Amino acid sequence: EERMGAEVVVRLRSGDLIRGRVMKFNDKGLLLHTTFMGDQTLDRSSLAAVFLAGGKGSGVTWLSSLTPAKSVHTPLFDAQFQAHMDASVEGGNLSSGGTLCERGIGVHSRSQLSFALPGTPSKFIAVCGIDAETKGRGEVSARVVADGKEVWAAASISGKDAPKIVPAVD
Repeated sequence: EERMGAEVVVRLRSGDLIRGRVMKFNDKGLLLHTTFMGDQTLDRSSLAAVFLAGGKGSGVTWLSSLTPAKSVHTPLFDAQFQAHMDASVEGGNLSSGGTLCERGIGVHSRSQLSFALPGTPSKFIAVCGIDAETKGRGEVSARVVADGKEVWAAASISGKDAPKIVPAVD
């Protein structure tokens, strides 16, 4: 572990995700140590994105790793839909706009989650979209509120729209 770098999630151009620890990263590619596949050499041209995996000591906190301080859901036809951490509303993989998401929160459209973030976060970054399991149906509005102030809002996101990127909030 001492010779390895940060734990990351790598999205390949094929859409596949690989999680592991960086051993070497340069203009030619990435040498990644994975738990189940051992060391993997990934050509730079095959990489779509590399994200910090989060977790203890990484400086990254995923909302899905926290318990919401408040969770409110307005039932639809008496059906309850609880928030699912790192899964869709129906418990499947999270996918929006053709992109599989390893981390995230699946909620029904009539939901509100509030989190008490640990420490003093320096940035908040998010992506908001409707899961592919809706098959293009549905429309929602979404907003991010920090310290009582609205810092981002989308009046309408449909199931046919690409996910919306919430600009980094400092």
